[in-house]
Amino acid sequence: MASATPPYDDILPLAQVRAGMKGYGLTVFHGTHIERFDVTVVAVVRNGSLVAPGHDMILVRMSGGPMTQRSANLVKGMSGSPVYI
Repeated sequence: MASATPPYDDILPLAQVRAGMKGYGLTVFHGTHIERFDVTVVAVVRNGSLVAPGHDMILVRMSGGPMTQRSANLVKGMSGSPVYI
């Protein structure tokens, strides 16, 4: 049986993600226009604590681009938006 996860070789393993790493994300806030924003890794939380028991989390600070122009609720609906480190 084939694996459900494609064998990508360009995905950064979680073990290599460190606080302070910088990157960017892409998302669409309105219509079809893709907007870019900056990302800084704040921490990697193993086993999700109380928020997501059993799951690892990467906490990031987002800034720039649409992040400075929108309300605090803007992350709703951003799942699936790629982030590149």
